[in-house]
Amino acid sequence: MDSILEKVIQSQKTEMQEQFHLDEFINALLGWLPQRESRVIRFRFGFDGSKPLTLQKIGAMLEVTRERVRQIERASIVKIKQHPTFPQVMKPIRHVIIEEIIQYGGARSSEHLQYSVFHASHEHPGYDRMFHFLTEHLIDDIVPARHPSLNRAWQLKDVKIDHYAQILDELMDIFFLEQEPLVFEEVWKRFSGRQFYKDYRQEWMGFHPLPDEEITDDHLRNNVHAILEMARDISQNPFGEWGLKSWPSIAPRRMSDKIYLVLKKHGSPLHFQEITDLVNKVKFDHKVAHAPTVHNELILDKRFVLIGRGIYALKEWGYREGVVADVIAEVLRDAATPLDRDQIVEEVGKRRIVKRGTVYLALSDKTRFQRLSDGRYILAS
Repeated sequence: MDSILEKVIQSQKTEMQEQFHLDEFINALLGWLPQRESRVIRFRFGFDGSKPLTLQKIGAMLEVTRERVRQIERASIVKIKQHPTFPQVMKPIRHVIIEEIIQYGGARSSEHLQYSVFHASHEHPGYDRMFHFLTEHLIDDIVPARHPSLNRAWQLKDVKIDHYAQILDELMDIFFLEQEPLVFEEVWKRFSGRQFYKDYRQEWMGFHPLPDEEITDDHLRNNVHAILEMARDISQNPFGEWGLKSWPSIAPRRMSDKIYLVLKKHGSPLHFQEITDLVNKVKFDHKVAHAPTVHNELILDKRFVLIGRGIYALKEWGYREGVVADVIAEVLRDAATPLDRDQIVEEVGKRRIVKRGTVYLALSDKTRFQRLSDGRYILAS
């Protein structure tokens, strides 16, 4: 954000985040209503964290018909919006939410909009429902973004969400071609290098909610980022990489896939207890990993190789299964020339965590290794 206006908007947003509490705000709005009407809204939307109640259940509690509950709900929302101070108290919140959506191209996922504006997670159901009540019923400038390829999102009224579906098709094609997770910079690099982007850029700017002269590459990048966040079949793993939600590297469900991902991201061998700690630290889901389970997966899955006492590595890093003598034999075969002990120890160290003495002991097996007169070794005939 480079313009003075954008800096002012960001300053207003930060100030509001520091001073604003959505639960206190909603409670204040409901304070404008008689007790029965306030109770209907609370029960209907589940502000206390419990599941929202049906019209039938609320009607039974209040001893009125379900249609009467519906009428009370609608009339209560109208009463809030017609309160003399409503425009004044809503103005800063509405402004920040609208500007946030504009900066991301006219649409944003409900989850990320909520977190960005209020720093509140969707994992708190009561807070999530308060935010949904606020956006759906109290801000007239935005509507739900309805498209089969998108998760719950909010858009400006005049934005045509089908345009974003075309961009999403391109992003999906990138992932189908790459077949591996990408950080956002790599996604943007591939997307902006496509002919689609070059041909579509002007048309894209035409339906962006900002005037053409104000749109920068940062706005278009934000737009792509927002589309990734909204996409139903795309997700982000705990390491900040994007990809198809069906990939184990994005949303691992099996313990072995979680182990593989944390090992790959760590980049070097680890003891199984350290692997267990990392899996729990990353928090792929609410399941807790236990060391015996992790150790068992490491033993059974061929992607992992035991290279030391309780220490495992990925086979794709060049490590191989087998005892130290097997590794030495592989080293000599790969070298295709005699090697001295130091060279062998160095090469084995790249594939195993093993002591020098253990390598020397294995080299003493004359049935497998022959020591030449110059002290170098070859495979025995």
